[in-house]
Formats: sequence, structure tokens, C-alpha cells
Amino acid sequence: MKFYYPIVSGSQSYYDELSNFPWYYQDEKDEYDFASSYINANDKVLEVGCGEGKFSEKIECKNYTGIEFSSNAIKKAAGRGVKVINESIESHAKNNHGKYDVVCTFQVLEHVSNINEFLNSCIDCLSENGLLIISVPNNDSYIGKMKNDILNLPPHHVSRWNEKVFRKFPELFNLKLKTIHKERVRDEHLQGFSETVMLGKINSKGGLIDSSLIYKIKRKFVSNFGWLFFKKYDDKNSRPDGHSITAVFRKC
Repeated sequence: MKFYYPIVSGSQSYYDELSNFPWYYQDEKDEYDFASSYINANDKVLEVGCGEGKFSEKIECKNYTGIEFSSNAIKKAAGRGVKVINESIESHAKNNHGKYDVVCTFQVLEHVSNINEFLNSCIDCLSENGLLIISVPNNDSYIGKMKNDILNLPPHHVSRWNEKVFRKFPELFNLKLKTIHKERVRDEHLQGFSETVMLGKINSKGGLIDSSLIYKIKRKFVSNFGWLFFKKYDDKNSRPDGHSITAVFRKC
């Protein structure tokens, strides 16, 4: 796992501002479809960092609880009748030990500074043999190579994850790995994927930030002609690994 030091996470007001952008909390995610196949109608489900609670509309379970810090997201969830609590997972775990059949967290772990405490609290909330489902950006995919990607840098993302880290979890936590799922590059990400690959071929400078004029010129060229590159990926099954990786664990 890679992380930034010192770890500087975004404040609640920071995420409230981000939530004003319509693209920030997405209705459709590959990990939603994948995770929903592990949830039954009678399961008690906790979603940590649930945003506006969109995942709750993808599952059939009758007992869903979301926890979230963004006041804007909580208001929007309440407007749709979704139960969301303004509470940390660490605080929630103290009064809900072993309560849930499934604890899931989508695109949250990369924002967390106290990772060990966060994960142990998620596990504490699980019943015996309960499932922990975690989805994060896949740093082994194209997004790990993107330059000037401000949403994959602090204070938004403070760590970077991949499959190898998840396969190490059973040695560190009271968990057994069930499966790992990697999404394919989604339609809305084809442009960013194509630009990243093409820039990687014509730009030799390393690092996550490049503010040089020559890079801006190359980026402009690639943005104009990137569509020529991704035409060959019309077949979704032929696409490489995309933005997210999802792991499913069972509590031992």
C-alpha cells in the first residue's frame, strides 16, 4: 500500500463542497452491482461512508443503515427516505457490536487516515461469518499513472490500494478472503484511460505532478486525438482493468 505523509484528510466542509457537483455521488457503479449479489433480503446491512445512500436502492434488503459525515449528502438521502446517521464507524461500533450481516464501504478507505482503527471497527460491527465488502480505486490500473489527478491526491485521497494489499488482509485482520473483483474500464472513463496511456508513451518525465508547458502541449494534443485510440475498445470485454477493485471478506 502507498500512502502520503503527513496524512492530511479533507474536512467535512471540503466534502460538503464536493457533494455540490452532480458527478460526485454516482447513481451507478460497477461495485454496486457486484456487491449486491452477496446481499440477501433478510440481511442487516451497514454502509460506511454511504454518501446519499444510492447503494441502498440497488439491494433488496429491508434493514439498511448508512453512516456519513457530509451534511449535504445526509439531507439528500433523507429526502429519499434513506436512513443515514452522522456518525463515525469507530463510534458506531461501540454500540453495535456484531449487529450486521454485511458491512460495506465503497470508495472510502482511500480517504481514511486511521486505517487500522477504521477496519477493525467495521469488523467489530459484523456478526459471526458476516461479510465485509470494500471497494477502492485500483492503483495498478491506469489511474495509478495519471498525472495532475487532483482527486487522487491529498486532501481527497490519502492512500493508494491494489490487489496485493487485499490478499495480505487475512494475515492482519480477523478475515478470510472470499473473492476479488476488478471492473473493466467504463465508458465514462475511456477518455481519461486513453489519454493516460497515450501520454505514457510520449512523456518520459516521472512523478504525479507535471506543470511544465511541454506537458500541457502534449496533453492538449492527446485530448484532441484520444478518441482514435479508444475506438478499439468498443468491446467492453476486451478492455483492461478500470478504476475500481472490490474485495469480499468473511469474518472468521
